[in-house]
This record gives sequence, structure tokens and C-alpha cells, in this order.
Amino acid sequence: MVIIIGGGTVQQESSSSSSSSTTTTSSSTSSSNQVPNWPIRFLLFKLMFMSGVVKIQSDCPTWKHLTALEYHFATQCIPGPLAWYVHQMLHPVILRCGVAMTFMIEIPGAFLLLCWKSKVRRIGAWLQILLQILIIFTGNYNFFNVLTILLCLACFDESAKQEEEEKKKIRSVNYELHLCFAFMAWMFTNMFEIKNLPAAAPLAVDAGHHEIQSVSAGGRDDVPQQQSNEWTISLSWTKEYCESMIETTIPVVICYMLLYMLSFLPEILALPNKRRKWKSIFHLLVCFVCIGLSSVPFMNISPGLRDVDNWSMLPSQMFVKPWNYIQAFHFSNGYGLFRRMTGVGGSKGSMSTTMMTNHQSNSINSDGSTATSCRPTTTRKGWGGLEPSVVERPEVIFKGKFLRTGTYRELNFRWKPGDVTKGPKQVAPYQPRLDWQMWFAALGSYQHNPWLIHLIHKLLQGCGPVVELLDEPLLAKGDEKLVSIESLLYHYDFSSNLSIAKNISNECDDINQKDEPSHSADESWWIRSDPIREYVPKLVRDDPSLLQYLKAYGYATNTCLSLSDKCNLLQPGSNSMKLCRMVAAIRNVMA
Repeated sequence: MVIIIGGGTVQQESSSSSSSSTTTTSSSTSSSNQVPNWPIRFLLFKLMFMSGVVKIQSDCPTWKHLTALEYHFATQCIPGPLAWYVHQMLHPVILRCGVAMTFMIEIPGAFLLLCWKSKVRRIGAWLQILLQILIIFTGNYNFFNVLTILLCLACFDESAKQEEEEKKKIRSVNYELHLCFAFMAWMFTNMFEIKNLPAAAPLAVDAGHHEIQSVSAGGRDDVPQQQSNEWTISLSWTKEYCESMIETTIPVVICYMLLYMLSFLPEILALPNKRRKWKSIFHLLVCFVCIGLSSVPFMNISPGLRDVDNWSMLPSQMFVKPWNYIQAFHFSNGYGLFRRMTGVGGSKGSMSTTMMTNHQSNSINSDGSTATSCRPTTTRKGWGGLEPSVVERPEVIFKGKFLRTGTYRELNFRWKPGDVTKGPKQVAPYQPRLDWQMWFAALGSYQHNPWLIHLIHKLLQGCGPVVELLDEPLLAKGDEKLVSIESLLYHYDFSSNLSIAKNISNECDDINQKDEPSHSADESWWIRSDPIREYVPKLVRDDPSLLQYLKAYGYATNTCLSLSDKCNLLQPGSNSMKLCRMVAAIRNVMA
């Protein structure tokens, strides 16, 4: 008969009396073959768990009140084509349940990935895949979500024989499913609070002062407080409770993983083939060290875990010194996706006050025409007893003065928001680095992004490879030249032109009366504020201060090489040149 050991085959001839021992050996080797999958599962657990808990630790109100999705679709780096429709058409109750589902998948769902039962691991993997697919549909996050889905494949590693044996164990499978469902239900009731909101106080007319007052304001305590049909869901976990949970569970998880890896050692030592035995021992040692090194970043997510006197983190503390030696290669890192939601407006004294007092405003399109778009207002009450969610997505807009016409005009980027009449595009899995970096730059200042000054300098020079990154055909062909560029900061939001445009209200009656989706009278996908401030002072070509600034940061001021030109500088026929040319060809196709 044939025994499969670590992907190889060993031919053995035996009698029927030794079949039971052969089956035992086969099952043990099959179990030991799962060792390489456990570091991948632990990596996936770390990625999802950290991404979930940092949202609670940040004390961001949007995560606390589960309103993050009311901002996310319009404020993410590069929104996808479906983001506008999801932002408009989904009721706040669905969006807040979506945030709750995200917490459930990222925190308790992550623990399912490390269960010793394969059925439970598969359930956890399917939950993570579901979350990643939903993100893919509405956003452009290059291949990040695909890589996360690939990590989930480590939870689907059972052989066909094991699958068949599990199907026969109906009672065991049902028990696992019931236990998994009970765990998730218990975590939901522990993490979230659902309650009815009190009804609004009835109004009474004060004839003496000709004012309308609520009954409670008039001092009538005999009116019983009634419950309304409106209910709300909120996160019940606080930052302190979350950190307490982390300090309790993470040491247990790390010890469980390291001990579980050691549990494979007796099975490996029982292997009959010495070569396979020593090879499996080496694999086990490597996986054990990988899990230990990968656990070190957990020490930084909570103050209690950073304490050197905390004996519960002793397994991770043993790997701190090796981790410090290899950290230059970023072998093991912490994660914190969407720690705080960006583009949140509506605070007192912010620019949103100006945006919401103007029912209509004019937006300048790239062709110089004026487009009137409807502004969100605060006359409509927010859902769930909260204030209306006001989006203020910061965007840096370049306006260039052209040599031939002597007038200023906006410079269009290929993917990021700019012209309000251009809707979101699908670009993933390709990542437009420039548009992506412009999103980060808008969140800060140019002093922290000197590369932005270098970009403007190259545009003023008419550097072909740089100009091609923009959506400016005439500039790319050399038919137009720039004299100066000024950079302004604006606030953007999706145009809310549906009668079901959730809690961001709209005062344009002619649009609110429509039952079908519309982009407003001017077919605009976005609305934007007046300029918030000057982001970068006006820069002129060949300005000595500009050249001095670039030299101070080490940027070359007299080079303009395309990627193809850089490829030609490499050693002819080398693998580096072949790879460089392949990347250049892909860029040309995507452009």
C-alpha cells in the first residue's frame, strides 16, 4: 500500500494484519503536514484582530456610534463605482449594522481561525472572505483584499479523506456549528447595545409669549415618557474594557498557539522515515519561531502587555531580541486599518457650517463652466438620536496657469476626485500611487510631504513621465505649458440627490421629490465647498527658492527620465531589466 508523507510517497507491502497500524501512521503524517499552515493562520488572526481592536482603542466617535460607514464610502482613498450608490441608497440602520458586522468578523470572528476544529476554522475563513469581497465591491484597495483572501485559504487544507470522515460525523459537525453560533451570539450581546429611543416630547403653545415649547420644558412631569418606534444600536465596549479583554485573551492565544505547535512533535517523532522525520522537525522549528516572532507586535497594542514584569507575555518576550535584529526587514509588524475615520465634519466652527448654510453653491468644472450643486443641510434630524453625518473629504486641487492663454484651470488627475461631474472609477487591482498619495497629503500639510513640491516642479518643467500620470492630454503632448501652479484645499462629499439619501438631508425640493436615482440637474457626482485654505503657495517655474527647497531634501532638479529610460540604464539582458520592462509595459496598458 501507499503511505503519503509530506507530499512524497513511500511504497510498502504489508499484510492485512498491519493495516490498522498503517492507517494510524498515515493519519499522523497527514496531521503533521498541517504544521506550515498555522503560522499563516496566526498571521491572518493578527491582521484581523488588530484591525478590529484599534478602532475601539482610538475612541473615534464614528466607530463608537457605528456611524463609520456613513462616511467611509465617500472618504476612502479612491472610491469605487458602486460606492456612490451604496452611500446614497442604504438606510443608516443597514450601514450601522454593517459596522457591527465588521466588528464581529474582525474581533470574535478572528478567534475562529485558530480553532483546532477544521469546521470552525472554515466558518471563520468564510466570514473573512465575505468581508473582503464587500470591500472589493465598493473600494479600490489594489490587491490587498485579494492577499487577505489568499491567507484564508490556509483554513481549507484538509485532504479528501479527512473531508469524507468529517461528513460522516454528523453529530460532531452539528455540535461544532451550534457552539460556533452560540459563541458569536454571546459576543454580539456583549459588544453591542440595542435600545428604543424615547419619543419626542409633545409640543404646547404658550399663548402669553406666543412661543412653542415642549411639554417637558413647561414643567409638566405628569406626562409619562413614551417609547418611539425608532431604535438605535451602539458599541457597548469602552477603550478600557477592550484593553482589558486584550490583556486577558492575547497571552492565552499566544501560549495556545506555541503549545499546539509542540503537540505535533510526538507525531513527527513517530514517522518511520528518518529523512522525513528530521525534515518535519526542521519545519516545526521554523514555524514555531515564526509564530513567536509574529507575536511580538501584540506587546504594543495595550499598556499592560508592554510591561516587562508581565509574566503572561513571557513567550513573546523571549523573541523580542531576535525580533529587534530582523525588524529592519519588516519581518513582523502590527496592523491598524482605518483606526480613525477621516473626512468627518459637522463640528462647531468647522467648514461644514458654511457648507450647510448654503443650499446651493457653484462648482467650477475643469472646462471652466459653472455647475450648481445641492448642499447638505442640517434641517433634517439624524437617525438614532445622533446628529446628521456630514462628510468633509479633504482634497488638494491643483490649478495651473497656462502659457498660451494666461488663465488658470484645474489640473485633472486620472482617478482621485476633482471634477465634480466625474464619477468614481474602477482601478483595482492596479494601484495608482500618485492618486493614492494625494489622499494622504490632503490629510496633512506639504511640510510633511516634500514629494508634493517635487511633483509640482516636474509638472512645471513639462516632464513627460510625470505629466502622463495626470489626465491632461494636451500637456502630455507638449501642446500646452504651465507657467505656475497654485494648490488649494477643498472639502468634498458625494452628491446626495435621492429621496432616501439617509440622514444627510437635502433642501432641493425638485430633487427630493424624485423617486429615482439622479445626479442632480447638472449630473454631478460630487459636491464641494469653497476653498478652505491655500495648501501650497503659488509656485513658478525656475523659481530659485523652489530649486533650493528641492535640493535641501535631496531631490534632483534637472532629470526627467521615464521608466523605460531607467530600464535601459540597467545591465542588458539581466533579470532586473526584464522585470523593469514588464512593469513599464503594464503601466502603459493601465494608462
